[in-house]
Amino acid sequence: MTQNQKLNALADRFAYAIYQHHRREHGRDVIALSVNGRRVLMDLTGGAVGVRALVDMYCLDVIKASCQPQWQTVVLTLLTGCLDRQHLTDIGREMWQNMVKDMGDTVANNGGANHAQH
Repeated sequence: MTQNQKLNALADRFAYAIYQHHRREHGRDVIALSVNGRRVLMDLTGGAVGVRALVDMYCLDVIKASCQPQWQTVVLTLLTGCLDRQHLTDIGREMWQNMVKDMGDTVANNGGANHAQH
């Protein structure tokens, strides 16, 4: 995604915090998405590394596309506000929920719940 080591380290910490939060809250590696008004379960594979891929797709890529040329500064500021040491802040939890909503919208726009596990 970027050669910026500070940004990569912060994104890794954010992904790890999301994964740990999700495991504490739900006890398993499944995300419940809302797809066209239906609850669809999506496996969360790869642990924190898998979450990092989602952070890249649903957070960093979006900011990179919309905040040129300062996208890295925007991401550093945003992710700093999402973390308190290794834990998610309220902002971090809200970011994760927005990412989950976007994932549900992506599934809906690519064939909907008929192509996902129920």
